[in-house]
Amino acid sequence: MNIAVIGAGVSGLTTAVVLAERGVDVTLYDAPRAHMASPAAAAIWFLYDLEGDIERAEAWALRTYDVLAGLASVVGSGVSMIECRVFGMPEIPAWTQRCDFRVIDGGFAVTVPLMDTAIYLQYMRERFLGTFREVAPFASLSEVPAEHDVIINCSGFGARALVGDTRLHPHRGQVVLTERQPSLPYAVVYEDTLTYVIPRSVDCVLGGTNDVSDNVHPNDETTRDIRRRCAPIVHESAPTLGVKVGLRPFREGGVCLEADRTSDARRVIHNYGHGGSGFTVSWGCAEAVAQLLPELGGRGSWSHGSQS
Repeated sequence: MNIAVIGAGVSGLTTAVVLAERGVDVTLYDAPRAHMASPAAAAIWFLYDLEGDIERAEAWALRTYDVLAGLASVVGSGVSMIECRVFGMPEIPAWTQRCDFRVIDGGFAVTVPLMDTAIYLQYMRERFLGTFREVAPFASLSEVPAEHDVIINCSGFGARALVGDTRLHPHRGQVVLTERQPSLPYAVVYEDTLTYVIPRSVDCVLGGTNDVSDNVHPNDETTRDIRRRCAPIVHESAPTLGVKVGLRPFREGGVCLEADRTSDARRVIHNYGHGGSGFTVSWGCAEAVAQLLPELGGRGSWSHGSQS
């Protein structure tokens, strides 16, 4: 079995790592010219902007929680545990009961994994045991080299063009990076206004937005609005170090994680459409991909497929 993983964001990287560590020959195709949401993510473990089967998503998320909690003790992984104080949610999510959780005035606090995005993604790239190839974005799955008899599609929002999935929509998120906040030992999320402050080891992420747009360029007015909303926690006098934009791959009906075939009958497993929860469900989804492969003891079944 020779596997191609398409997409080197957090979903593709994690899937590639899981498969390679199970002894499979894996090539990870990275298209640097393609926009990826992962580098712009605040990357705190939290289910957000996701439709579909909530029980399934929670199972993926909780499995990911367990893996990330273990990585928090690994030097250089970029993972730590942080208290996240959440306000403005109409009800407390069921998944909180599986975590270190407490009720606070106006909301709740839960201890969750936090990934320092650049450090974590680099850790995952170094951990990957297979082959990297940089390519231009594939126009169709039939362009994936014929040496691969299995293709894992982790192309995020790119799957809209790659496989014609019109249920995918770009949910644009803009964040502001400011200097490290050593006096802030917890993250703050106001769910009702999508305002959040997430302190990391080298900087602090201020957010956020969620607009249906494929514009990947920062908007100055949005930056000012984010700084204004976050000012009660991080004063506007703190310097802006950078602004990032990511397109969350939101999919109507939820994550696409299923078996398929290409027009030339090669096996495909789709793993995309994670919305704002890519980091949060990454390990659970990657293991679900592995569980579809009969060569790894899985029980996937393949139709006579349709993708080109």
